[in-house]
Amino acid sequence: MSETFATLSVERLPHEPVPVRVRASGRWTFAGLKGRERAIARALTELRGTPAERVAWDLRGVLELDDAGAVWLAQALAGAARVEVAPRHAEMLRQVSEGMLVPAAPQRFDPLRPLEALGRGVWAFFAHLRDAVALLGTLVVDAAALARRPRDIPWRAVLGRRLPRRRHRAAGDDARRIPRRRRAHLPFGAASCGASAPICS
Repeated sequence: MSETFATLSVERLPHEPVPVRVRASGRWTFAGLKGRERAIARALTELRGTPAERVAWDLRGVLELDDAGAVWLAQALAGAARVEVAPRHAEMLRQVSEGMLVPAAPQRFDPLRPLEALGRGVWAFFAHLRDAVALLGTLVVDAAALARRPRDIPWRAVLGRRLPRRRHRAAGDDARRIPRRRRAHLPFGAASCGASAPICS
């Protein structure tokens, strides 16, 4: 079961010419390192302060190695003088180690750089100003079009409330209106007319 995960053991032999021996074994992959980061970090913390020439690394027990495991091992092996590794993993470790040791290119002072930054800022300002003027012109044209035709203005959406409805009647609407039905007033005795009354007039 231990071969499924990445393991790192530190063995100290005070009477040996190389008193510290570190053995890495298991699967040094992303899946194999998951959950083992703290244990490996503690083991690497024990090695701090120990000169690189007094530490011997044995990586022959590493079963699998991917980019994640190679980064962990390359950081731990920085400056190590004695390393034993399987040939199938040596090339990957070498490439990762060389990639981590590539120094950043020094930036030389350029006296024109502030002027270039100023020019970029001025160019961006005028670009924003152009867009703002174009937007303002569009708003003015739309406002003029609505002023010519105020009926097209969506007043309910603008004011955010219901407007009172106005009833517009044409001149001939009164003639076509249905007259109101007036309430009929019956005599006092007619109110008792029903199916049993012999005569209701």
